[in-house]
Amino acid sequence: MPVRHRAFRIFVNVGLVVALVTLIGLAIRRHYASTPPADPRISRSAKVVIEGVDFSKSSSTLLLAVGKGCHYCSNSARFYRRLVQGLSDVAGARMVVVSSDAPSDTKYYLKSLGIEVNEIRQVQLHSIGIRIVPTVALLDQNGVVKNVWIGQLPPKTESELMTAAGFKDTRPAQDWILGRDDLQRRRSAGEKVTLVDLRDRSSYAHEHLPNSTNIPSDELGVRAQNELSKDSTIVLYSDDGAVADLSYLVLFRQDFRQIFILDETNRQVSPATTP
Repeated sequence: MPVRHRAFRIFVNVGLVVALVTLIGLAIRRHYASTPPADPRISRSAKVVIEGVDFSKSSSTLLLAVGKGCHYCSNSARFYRRLVQGLSDVAGARMVVVSSDAPSDTKYYLKSLGIEVNEIRQVQLHSIGIRIVPTVALLDQNGVVKNVWIGQLPPKTESELMTAAGFKDTRPAQDWILGRDDLQRRRSAGEKVTLVDLRDRSSYAHEHLPNSTNIPSDELGVRAQNELSKDSTIVLYSDDGAVADLSYLVLFRQDFRQIFILDETNRQVSPATTP
């Protein structure tokens, strides 16, 4: 083959390769340009933008995300009623409820729970970083998230949220905290009380409270239905308050209702030989 023809074929082949690479590059760019960015995840310092909501009109905003079919939202109704009541105690505070449901459906759902809220917006929750309902976010005047709480909350966390929002917590601590003296009085009065030590087995074996039962917190969800009675008052104890708080929620979700957390400031341990 003449050198001139061979050079021409090489030139054509190189041109085809370059054209193919260019087409592939354009396809890749088009794909990523048409692919929406990953949903943001709501967290501290994130900025929330909702059409029709001017956050600058209030000193702080509680953003509550719910769904009418959300079981944990319904279980949290008592807490949300306390939040609504707390709004009247803080000047410039407001609550905005967001949901993927139609505003009329959300309003009806909230009303069925005894919750009256004026501002309800229908939004695609993922567009503002909310992936789980219920979610509560505390926002400043710029719509920037100061704190966020996700899911149904145990009592101590509920109290912490209200404090962060500047609200007075109307739920008395005696509703979910039990002191050692009160525990003894209940037992002396013949009340059926089960004291559950949530610590690990070695800690329990080293020392524990009198007449307590050891169910480590990571086993509570499985063992509670078989080993605890719903007719009994359940009192939870742990060296870690957060563990006790979450364990409270584990039992509540299993329909235990007489649940208390032992006041850690009034505890008395006994030797491991105590039954």
